[in-house]
Amino acid sequence: MSETMLQVGSQAVAVRIVLRDIMLRPGLGLTRLLFTFELATKQQNVVGCPAWLSGSVELETPNARRLHIASFDQQRLPLALPPLGSDHTLQLALAISERQLQLIEDNRVGGVTFFISIVGYVTQNGDNVAVNQAEMRHDIGQSDWLTMLERSGYQRHMLIEPEVPDPQAHPELAAAIDHYRQAQRRFSEGEWRLTVESLRQALASVVGKKAEEEDDESDVEGSLRTLRNESRANHVGYERRAELVRQAAKFMCTGSPKSFETCVS
Repeated sequence: MSETMLQVGSQAVAVRIVLRDIMLRPGLGLTRLLFTFELATKQQNVVGCPAWLSGSVELETPNARRLHIASFDQQRLPLALPPLGSDHTLQLALAISERQLQLIEDNRVGGVTFFISIVGYVTQNGDNVAVNQAEMRHDIGQSDWLTMLERSGYQRHMLIEPEVPDPQAHPELAAAIDHYRQAQRRFSEGEWRLTVESLRQALASVVGKKAEEEDDESDVEGSLRTLRNESRANHVGYERRAELVRQAAKFMCTGSPKSFETCVS
């Protein structure tokens, strides 16, 4: 449990704020990191006063640097500070992209350490009184953080973007690279059909011979089924699997997709 005291104006111990929970909530294009706090008033003269709280969150890196992640979204309505002996719940959210989540992953070793800053103001007797910046540290263990990522759906789909090879260093890929660059140009021009055709030609260049120049489709399909059944009982080496993937990709380019469906099923 992480907590700190909020200073309202000249009152150093006015409100106690405790972090109770952190959740990752998936959204459309953005994920929300939702922080749930519990507020308890410690001074009678601020009881019932509307409080507007905000702040930001930083990530501690393995070399003890602190990286800013994002600022909390603005509260829609103020929170009335509770009576003495009671507490109120406050939720503040960060809107973060999948890229930011990946940067958190890149800068953690084991668990995650957040530094949470809270600022804002309280309306007291018609005046807005500043809440001086307060900070708390919160550690999330590795297993808890991985559970949060899993529940949020993070990386259910992974996009791998390798660098384009140098055609001089890999002459066997020169034709495929040329088609790929044509696809990039067609895409920037808005020529969608030509983009798809250039990508098909790039893939066809990578996989080698056309479908009709190698094995019959039924032979490839039979090989895929045999490998699938064999792999359930024995370890199958990389080279053999890679060759069948190449043949399946070949039929995607120039032949029937049926064999590819057999490969992935």
